Amino acid sequence: MRNDSLVKEYVRTLNDDELGYLLSRFTHRIAGDLADIAQFLSHDRDMDRWLSTAGSKPNANGSAEFFAAIDSIEEAVRKEDALREAAHQKEMAAREAYNAKQKELAVA
Repeated sequence: MRNDSLVKEYVRTLNDDELGYLLSRFTHRIAGDLADIAQFLSHDRDMDRWLSTAGSKPNANGSAEFFAAIDSIEEAVRKEDALREAAHQKEMAAREAYNAKQKELAVA
């Protein structure tokens, strides 16, 4: 499995609270947030394995590869959050339209 597929699949499996946790850590990136992100990701075996191999190839810059991996996860988290927010907004608009229609029918 390619790394981008691994990341997308992982992010899709997160519940809203987990996604929100990662998003808040990525957004603020204050002291300890990167460590919290790495600790959180390490609970998933595949993500932990992928991050632990960053820079393990000969002539690799381990820290650069690790941060590139973290950046790709951040991008996927932000995209997933945007998709879920758009779906939520669409659902809310549909509910409002349904409720408006119900009120129209009740008045008629």
